[in-house]
Amino acid sequence: MKFVLTLYLCSSVFSKCLIIPGYPKQIDTYVDCVKAGLKDAQSHLFAEGGLTEKEIELNKFYVSYTCTQPRTKMT
Repeated sequence: MKFVLTLYLCSSVFSKCLIIPGYPKQIDTYVDCVKAGLKDAQSHLFAEGGLTEKEIELNKFYVSYTCTQPRTKMT
């Protein structure tokens, strides 16, 4: 069964989350989705050339993710 991984960049200061570019993406299993979510969350938050530690601290940025089953059309 396929799952959809969506990563969000969130700010505690602004109480808002935005979908990170390149997501959502399809993953084969739930376990693989969770693993990818954890790995991708860390790499996006601390990517070289991305957000600085000062920006993360000032805006209280964090990454959230979901693993959901794709919706199927009902006939």
